[in-house]
Amino acid sequence: MAKRSHHSTKSSKRRPQPCLNTTAESPAADCPPQWGPGRFLLCMAAVLAVLCGGLYVWTADFPMVFDDIVYLHGSPGLERDAPHAFSPEARAFVEEHGYEPDLAVNRLMRPLAYKTFQFNHQMDGFNPRWYRLLNVVVHFGTAWLLAALMLVLGRKLASQGRLRSESVPFIAAVAAILFAIHPLATESVTYVIQRFTSMGTLFLLLALVLYFVSFEPSKRLWRIVLRSSAVIALLAGHLTKENTAAAPLLALVIDAFVLQMGVVAAIRRAWPLLLCLPLVPAMVYQSATALNGGGSLVGALNLTNCVDKPIAHLSYIFTETVVVVRYLGLLLWPAGQNLLPEQETFHSLAAGPVIASTALLAALFAFAMWLWKRHGSRDARASLVGAGVLWFFATISITSGLVPLPDFMAEHRTYLPSIGFFVLAACALDWARRDGPVKLRPAVPALCAVIMVSLCTATSLRNTVWGDTRTLWADTVAKSPRSFKAWNNLGAAHMDHGELNKAEECFRRCLEVQPLYLHCMLNLSQCLMALNRWDECHEVTSTLMKLWPDQGQKVNVMFAQGVSLAGKGRIQEGVMILEAVLKKDPGHFMSYKVLGILYSQQQQTQSMALNLLNRANSLAPGDPQVENLIAQLTNS
Repeated sequence: MAKRSHHSTKSSKRRPQPCLNTTAESPAADCPPQWGPGRFLLCMAAVLAVLCGGLYVWTADFPMVFDDIVYLHGSPGLERDAPHAFSPEARAFVEEHGYEPDLAVNRLMRPLAYKTFQFNHQMDGFNPRWYRLLNVVVHFGTAWLLAALMLVLGRKLASQGRLRSESVPFIAAVAAILFAIHPLATESVTYVIQRFTSMGTLFLLLALVLYFVSFEPSKRLWRIVLRSSAVIALLAGHLTKENTAAAPLLALVIDAFVLQMGVVAAIRRAWPLLLCLPLVPAMVYQSATALNGGGSLVGALNLTNCVDKPIAHLSYIFTETVVVVRYLGLLLWPAGQNLLPEQETFHSLAAGPVIASTALLAALFAFAMWLWKRHGSRDARASLVGAGVLWFFATISITSGLVPLPDFMAEHRTYLPSIGFFVLAACALDWARRDGPVKLRPAVPALCAVIMVSLCTATSLRNTVWGDTRTLWADTVAKSPRSFKAWNNLGAAHMDHGELNKAEECFRRCLEVQPLYLHCMLNLSQCLMALNRWDECHEVTSTLMKLWPDQGQKVNVMFAQGVSLAGKGRIQEGVMILEAVLKKDPGHFMSYKVLGILYSQQQQTQSMALNLLNRANSLAPGDPQVENLIAQLTNS
């Protein structure tokens, strides 16, 4: 990076002068940027509101998909609060919802995020509009806080004479805008349940902004208030998403090396945040204790690991080196975005892709550290680039190394780490416009415009895929044809739209990839029942009951078994099972309806049929078949 030279005092008045040879103690106001901080932040709020609103508000009524259904519709007791991870009731809460224990643990770990989902539910049930609009507001707030953080840091760096004053708003604005419009953020905004990610990032940035602003007031009381508020914001982040655990270390790195406070002084200043470091590991440990009935480090590290086919920790780390490079590729060129990307598992460090990825990541880290050491003392952009790289690695390591997750790769995991990448990009563009080759400098504004228009276009196009569950999962299976989950979900989407033959085809494809996938067998059973293909429905239902005997007590499985037996002509067996369904679930409309139809076909049981059909009609008024049968039986 070229050295920054001093400008002559005879330069044109139209060109703002950088503030040089100032001390770290001099106030930022002695070196004002071209815009005052208040005006800049107000303008950024307007720009980001237009961008975030234009890119995302139109998606408000898109349907909920995938984990939106599981974690909201299927969430254990969304209407009531869960105990916290350290509560004695945590174990009982997990056992109460043992059919999906990971959902219960998720509620133990992220109570604040679930509070916002409860708020949305109280407003309008499971209507996606208000869930998604709140996601858009959170994304806007996160982008604005990124601009505020870069402004606060930039003004401090300008006061040290290490950053031109006109570079401060440029870097802050570019980093925030890139973050707001990049299509990789769609999975954290349009995908309702990933509010965990965006909201956690918002609290992390709020904590850092408050922390660094707390050093500016002259009154000790205000410093204490701001520092305390930073701690509260950090704790809120910890109760929203676990990857906010990196925040105290990020504050330490920025303070010690970007602002050049030194490690010891930075530790002394950051001690209130550093005291929060053990909270997330402790919550993970306590949640693992609640899930497993006892605590252990191994249990904590495998809290989110696959139960049926756990991933070896070393294999996960080796594979994640390749995944992290794929993340960087998507940040540079966001093509081929995928809700369920496929990823080969690597079990050795000697595997070719692992070697290449490790070398590339090591080279990136080494270059950033060299740039930091070589130029950081004179040019703060080098320090910001180094901090951006460290930010990326520190935050991505939580999901790509420390704790094995069921899926190797997910786009929303880049939301917080991408901030480091965008800070690096903003610094690079600022260097190109100010210190790059003379012929390149005039092209930088046009380059910025092209990048931003391209990213906005890509984000809008990606969002269109989320507009219908069928288009989303069709896009996914086209890119991940070996993803059995994607085939199953595409089949479920077709079923929801009454496209039963297409649904069956998707379920069959799913079972080709994963022959013993319970959820798909359940769906296929329901699909064949809706197609009145009783022999096949009975065969699939019987098979899954043999493989998973506990499923034989589930109402939906019992119902499919009873209806298929009746459809095969084994009426009495079917009736017995349907009556058993009503004993388990006295409000099961379909069992009343089917039993009413079966009894209506026998002259001696038509009075019983009328009672059953009336009960069905009281549970779900307006079913034309039920109303017609009631009318026929009443008039007969």
